[in-house]
Amino acid sequence: MRIASNGIDIFFDNVGGDLSSSIMECMNENGRVAICGAISTYGKDLPRNTKPNTRVSVVVEAFSFTQWEWSKQITALNQLREWIQKGSIKAKETITNGFEELPATLVAMLKGENIGKAVVKI
Repeated sequence: MRIASNGIDIFFDNVGGDLSSSIMECMNENGRVAICGAISTYGKDLPRNTKPNTRVSVVVEAFSFTQWEWSKQITALNQLREWIQKGSIKAKETITNGFEELPATLVAMLKGENIGKAVVKI
């Protein structure tokens, strides 16, 4: 907790996993968390269960494209699955090597300069 020595009031989470768990342990009373994704779990089985921090009251709100028009999304997901199985579409990644490239890669991703998933190999 060196970086957030006074705790954390607001957390925007699009990573999930171990990073999210560590940050949740540092949340201040009445902190707020906006969950937008869980990129650390993409392409993996279900994420591990984590013990919630019961010492503080935190408001957590998740938001995602899956909240709206669910009936249309099922059709779209089925179509995507079919295309992936046929090889008609393939997932793409922009891979960068080296921890020192992390800041530049993050900025590039936020500017939309990557293709597909942005990955930094350490």
